[in-house]
Amino acid sequence: MHLKNMALSALVSLACVVPVTAQADEYFLDNAQKIELLKYGRITGRDEAQYDIWIVPGYVPPWRYVDRGWSAASDDLAEYGKPDYYDGMVDSTRKVMRFARKDVIREFALRGTRTAWRETAATAQQRVQRRVFGWWFAWPWALLEGSAQSVVRVGAGLPGGVLLWGGGGLLTPAGYMAWPAVMSAGHALGEGTLYPLTVVSWNTVIAPPLALAGQQPAPERADGWWMKRLQDPAEADIRALVADWQQHWQAAAGLPAMRQAQADGATRFQAEYRVLQEQLKAMEAQWAQTRAELDAGYQRVAVEQALQALPLLREDLAKRGYGPARLQAQREMLRAELVAQGLAPDDAERVLGRLLDEAGQSLPSRQPGDKTDPVKAVLENLPPR
Repeated sequence: MHLKNMALSALVSLACVVPVTAQADEYFLDNAQKIELLKYGRITGRDEAQYDIWIVPGYVPPWRYVDRGWSAASDDLAEYGKPDYYDGMVDSTRKVMRFARKDVIREFALRGTRTAWRETAATAQQRVQRRVFGWWFAWPWALLEGSAQSVVRVGAGLPGGVLLWGGGGLLTPAGYMAWPAVMSAGHALGEGTLYPLTVVSWNTVIAPPLALAGQQPAPERADGWWMKRLQDPAEADIRALVADWQQHWQAAAGLPAMRQAQADGATRFQAEYRVLQEQLKAMEAQWAQTRAELDAGYQRVAVEQALQALPLLREDLAKRGYGPARLQAQREMLRAELVAQGLAPDDAERVLGRLLDEAGQSLPSRQPGDKTDPVKAVLENLPPR
């Protein structure tokens, strides 16, 4: 009895082992798939589709960068043998030295200082003539502002321009001579050496465990990122079969006539639509002309009436004590108000000029909170690079 029980147990165990082994062969990767994962970072599934594993780069693909990196390094060194490269070096050196001489020294330092003194003097003279608030301090401030700009322009512009001129003549050629060698070393060491070694090292760490314990790939296990299912090699054949099958039922009675009716309807619609578009464009052009005539007539009569009514406005303003100086200070507000009332910007300027009885030029204006800053004025007028 005991021997019989042992025999039954052995048969049960063997029966259990065989299905497990069969399932293991279907569940885990086979040897060919393991080798493919190690070499290329992808797996060919049972459905004959390829699955790319994102975290496994493979051993073969990184070595392509070796040829690419060293080839790029050779191309970089080949620049030394091209005459155009040296022409570019001479041209760049000439541009840097011309910028230092013309833009920095002559325009910014010398002419800029002269222009700054002229502008500050003209502004001070206007302030004195119009007796603006604090006019007695206009000339001392002009002297202070002009001196500050001279210190910045001459003190920084001349030495900076000289250093840029000398440095451009030396550093630019030196940079040109060193650049191909630096780029060659970068391509050779980076793309041609370090990158492949790093990828191969990572593949040695991550690929063997996944090859041993990896599961058979399937469409439901592919998330599109961690594991991505590539194009099925049978896709083209399946597409051709569907196209052949389509030819059978598309030739059925009634369908060709219906397709022709669809095409004819679309043609008629497009023709009628183009006619309506042309009519709409003609209506828009006619209305634009009519509107321009109406607007011109309105503006002409509105300006005439506004000019005739100006004495009433002057009288009301005078009663409240608002003189020309007060109105001049509110010029922008008045102009915006006239435009808001329907006058065109040019007509609003015309009415406003008649209201203020302008003569001569006004002092330069500034935005609220924009304090006079000589250094800021210098920096804003730096020559473009």
